[in-house]
Amino acid sequence: MSEMARKVLLELLNKGELQIGRSRDVTLPASRIPNYPFEDAHVSRDFHAFIKLAADAGPIALEWKRHYEGVELLRVRLLDPPALASFLERDFLPDRVANIFSDIDTSNAPTWVCGVLEQLRQKWLTGKSMYGLSVDDADKLHDIVTTVTVLDNLPADVTFDYRQFGARYLGNSKRTRELAAPVTALFREKLNLQGMREKDILRQLNLVPLSHPVLIHGPLELTNGRKIITTDIQPYLGVPSEFLAEFNYIRLAQYVLSIENLSSFNEYTENIHDGGVVIYTGGFPTRSLQVFYQRLVSTANTPVYHWGDTDPHGFLILKKLQEVARDIASISVIPHLMDATDGDAYSDNQLSTLKRLLPINPLVDALIRTLIEKRTGLVEQESIPASSPFHSHDIRCRS
Repeated sequence: MSEMARKVLLELLNKGELQIGRSRDVTLPASRIPNYPFEDAHVSRDFHAFIKLAADAGPIALEWKRHYEGVELLRVRLLDPPALASFLERDFLPDRVANIFSDIDTSNAPTWVCGVLEQLRQKWLTGKSMYGLSVDDADKLHDIVTTVTVLDNLPADVTFDYRQFGARYLGNSKRTRELAAPVTALFREKLNLQGMREKDILRQLNLVPLSHPVLIHGPLELTNGRKIITTDIQPYLGVPSEFLAEFNYIRLAQYVLSIENLSSFNEYTENIHDGGVVIYTGGFPTRSLQVFYQRLVSTANTPVYHWGDTDPHGFLILKKLQEVARDIASISVIPHLMDATDGDAYSDNQLSTLKRLLPINPLVDALIRTLIEKRTGLVEQESIPASSPFHSHDIRCRS
């Protein structure tokens, strides 16, 4: 068999599969065949023998041209795409796509997932990709549907790490990471999360690399219905997520402060003890932490602050916390130690991202506009010594 001839016929078949239902002839000129006519007599003999064999079988026709040295191939014309696929021992694309989707169980899938699958089927029939998935990724489709269905119905207060989710729902602890790109692409569109990083979207879906307790300090008493724990200890307490559903304030909190990065959270809780509730968000907060945060700030009746990096991602976290807070009460999340008078310059891309984050709330919007105007102010929060907002701000958090 000639590998060159097989490659040529596969190229012709690929063209033909995309023209199904159209009247247009599908041909491949010999001028498109690399190095044709071949100088090597053995290569030429094997190539012509294979394509003539295919022509004798019926799926293609060969057109020749004469010149003074003899006969030379002019073009190959496709007559019967399914027959050519059978000759090449390859599944015909429409049949392959039909078989792929007939094997997908959508009985428990949300309606929007079924709509996505139909769009994907149409794309594959035209040889195109969608959400980073091509027809060659068919082996992932079943697990993607399972993953998206589970996550779409996952209670807001339930968090899984990647390995745990994969082992429990996909039968493979490593599978979650393998599916991260298409799963986040699907939810990025459904939840309108354009511009958000993959790992942050997964946290929004309550999927994390490794589950950790939520780190909290402050005058709170929490219960899981059987046991009661208090977070009013130094420097802080790691709280299992099951304890976040029910809580009471032991006494009036002076403020609520969320902190993006761990080193800053450690420094703050080690050195500042002035009656605030302080929470470590772990970067972008998981959906389960967002639920707890919403309950916390809506019952605190006290100023609410956030301390994070002054890059676009830091303000994105603040914006998410603001959205969560605003869903239940008219609360403004106040930026703490994020109004840098100096700092590194922002790139043009970072400045554009900052602009797209607006609006957040009047305080944050004014700060971001100032940073955009100066084009500087990029600071990692770890470079700023921890200090309390209790005595440095006099801003009401409720409008």
